Amino acid sequence: MRAAILYSFNEPFAVEDVELAPPRQGEVRVKLAASGVCHSDLSIQRGILPMPPPRIIGHEGAGVVTEVGPGVTSLAAGDHVVLCWMNPCGHCRECGRGRPVHCEVALQTMMMGGTYDGAPRFKVKGSGMDMPHWVGSFAEETVIPETGCVKIRSDAPLAMEIGNYHFGATGEDKSEKSDDRGPGTWELHGQTTFIFQGYPAFNSPYQGANSLPGVGQSRETWTVSAFLGVRLWQGGELYYNPELLQGFGLASTVGAAGFPNGEAQKSNFPFPRYNTSRLFLRQEIGLGGEREKIDGEYGQLSGEKDVS
Repeated sequence: MRAAILYSFNEPFAVEDVELAPPRQGEVRVKLAASGVCHSDLSIQRGILPMPPPRIIGHEGAGVVTEVGPGVTSLAAGDHVVLCWMNPCGHCRECGRGRPVHCEVALQTMMMGGTYDGAPRFKVKGSGMDMPHWVGSFAEETVIPETGCVKIRSDAPLAMEIGNYHFGATGEDKSEKSDDRGPGTWELHGQTTFIFQGYPAFNSPYQGANSLPGVGQSRETWTVSAFLGVRLWQGGELYYNPELLQGFGLASTVGAAGFPNGEAQKSNFPFPRYNTSRLFLRQEIGLGGEREKIDGEYGQLSGEKDVS
């Protein structure tokens, strides 16, 4: 089987033959039918997200279970599944409270190599090089925890399921409309930012209100933002940017700890807290001159615009 491997930041992926170990306790093996490409994958490739290569990435996938490991109860060979980018452990305090999205170990496991026992499941064929992965939808097959799969109907088109999974969807079929997208069209983009910070204990003869505590700390923040744009009339666009904020910075985000994490400066909440970051109406008036095709992005609807 083959996989697209990221060997170093800012370098093209290398498609190579790999070997995949059988699923272990609580894991399943999935043959991929479709894989999405998320902007987070590009951020990993560019070194923006803290997930160092070499690694097999790709976290949006759909496929068929081909083998299950010991202890798996909710899935069987032949089941159609959609893969999740985060795999709750099911045993920590947050999972026990019925809040698996806040699993205390899932994110760390994801960053460190995708398996709870720390052992890689992939090897590069020939060299025998161990290859960590994150979900691994950039491979023809992958092994992930049972908790990382959502079972779907066997008659559901797998390619369509993964097509409905990612951010950046538009409210129209581009193949049937011109580039001049009229009133009623919309676009939705999303972004999530997770920041983990920590430092070991150190000798601190002096401690003040703005000092880092000498006992050592670890803190994390997590923000989720959505960017919705709607074209109300020709030239009139409404933009809405809601976000959820959670987490704490080091040393209460004061003094020396106030600048490394900008997300902590607007968070400091133990539970997700809603905030309206932006809500505005934009009216553009063209003068009938040259028109330019604009790509959709945060705070910008795609289409053709008068740039005179």
